[in-house]
Amino acid sequence: MKSCIQTFLEENYDFLTRVSNTYVGKENGSDLLNDICVKLLEEGKVLDKLCERGEMMKYVCRILSISSFSRNSPYYKKYKLFTDKSQTIDIERMVQEVESECLRPNEIELERQLERATGLLKNIEWFDREVFKAYYLHSHSLSTFENATGIPRKTLYRSIRKAQAEIKSQIEA
Repeated sequence: MKSCIQTFLEENYDFLTRVSNTYVGKENGSDLLNDICVKLLEEGKVLDKLCERGEMMKYVCRILSISSFSRNSPYYKKYKLFTDKSQTIDIERMVQEVESECLRPNEIELERQLERATGLLKNIEWFDREVFKAYYLHSHSLSTFENATGIPRKTLYRSIRKAQAEIKSQIEA
């Protein structure tokens, strides 16, 4: 047997959807309404008397209104908080700032040296060359490199040493 609240929600769901869409827009309206419906069904026995008196519509509309604008509501913390922040953040500007901070003169010089070294490494196996580039480009220690790739430390060490020896022999020649 359905409770009064279940019956109310089934009969008025379309209207409540329009109300929630009015408050928070179509993209988030269903999320807001679903959260409210779950709460209403969880608190069913407490709200049955309110439903039986026919005051449920006023109560639900008030809850929708409060939840859509209150920063303390579960809806706000679950959905709106993140959409509000993402709309105010200029992601492209942040990426440019991070790139400009990340590419300091020492790092630019390191990249140039690495490109030059990569040119000297044409004669060695691709695996050794790629390990060498990744090791120096990302400033890994052997332990962190092993953890990040799952390749045994000894294998990484040998590959890096082969690449270093090849560079040394190319420069001395």
